[in-house]
Amino acid sequence: MILAARNNHCSSRDRMPKTLQTGTTPLDDLWLVQLHRPYIFPDLFKGQDFALLLLTAGGGLTDNERMMVCDEIVRQRCRYVVCAGEECERWHDWIDETYAFATTREGTEPDGMTTTWHENESLESVLCFFRDCAVFDEVRPRRLLVLILGGPPAWGREVEALLGDCFRSQV
Repeated sequence: MILAARNNHCSSRDRMPKTLQTGTTPLDDLWLVQLHRPYIFPDLFKGQDFALLLLTAGGGLTDNERMMVCDEIVRQRCRYVVCAGEECERWHDWIDETYAFATTREGTEPDGMTTTWHENESLESVLCFFRDCAVFDEVRPRRLLVLILGGPPAWGREVEALLGDCFRSQV
């Protein structure tokens, strides 16, 4: 099931999650969230491991906003991050640094996090990679989040349509 949510410049009715039928998939949750300022996203998986596709469309995030997003990604137990879009290689590095700092600061045994970046690749190619290759601990994750930072609402709708096609083709 794909649950889609957007925030900020949508009406409150539009912000409610909606379900897109994809057939039977080995997923518990697949979320699509498009954020604009203040770039705050809910803890959708309540501390359970998940994989993330981070699509960045600009938006001119400040250093504090970027740091807040990276902290949330790590805090919420993301285990695999696929970065695409503007500055995707930098996002990859920032998330790696945040993860390394968090595990050092907390003195905990890290669960591990994998990050990849996909510069100048088509959205379809990135979605297929996310669907097929975002695996941790040799297990395909059952919880997925596609997080779009910035961009016009039309881009969110395009991603939603392609995401539905991509995961429908998997079954």
